[in-house]
Amino acid sequence: MSSSWGRINSSKHIGRGIREVYCEGHGGILISDNAMETQPFLEKLKDYPLLNNFRSDRGGFEFEEDCEASIIALAMGEELYQHVWGIPDARLEQHWINVNRSVIMWNPNVFTHITGIGLSIFDSPKLLEQHLVECGHEVYKFNWSYRPSDYELPDGKRIFSVYEMAEITKVKHFMVSTDEFEQISRFKHLPVDTLNLQEVEAPQRKALVA
Repeated sequence: MSSSWGRINSSKHIGRGIREVYCEGHGGILISDNAMETQPFLEKLKDYPLLNNFRSDRGGFEFEEDCEASIIALAMGEELYQHVWGIPDARLEQHWINVNRSVIMWNPNVFTHITGIGLSIFDSPKLLEQHLVECGHEVYKFNWSYRPSDYELPDGKRIFSVYEMAEITKVKHFMVSTDEFEQISRFKHLPVDTLNLQEVEAPQRKALVA
């Protein structure tokens, strides 16, 4: 058998019509149409207006392991999630936090649909990017930051680099305060053109001490 991620090497039964599959280097969760309609814990998810975004050409639905499988865990609820994946009590709290964070990060609209919890554009980089694009802004993607231990930086300042999504060779360097950097670096996508940032040359690496 195969999936969008290639030939299925092995799988784990989660419920009737629901399998976690493992392919060569990737995988995810497969859900049949019948399971989506009849499994009680999928009741809210099946009513999600954009559910067909997860529909597979092979029939049913596919939830990729990196950014989408956490949706199914969230839909299960904490107790069923622990039972299905055998999470020890001592690790459950952190696992559940990670599930919520993943859905908020990659699929914030699904998170709100399942939980009823509203999110602001500053809770998720996906929402921030979506908002800026709708407003006609140019969106830049976060690339890396320069560490004060390695580079010559002014006191209380940090420099980070970004590149324009449409032109990855167009790198810019911006200086901000340490506090501003901590706030900005929470997001993977940054509205650089809407922020009052000081564009600077790339900093010099510190000389090695003999």
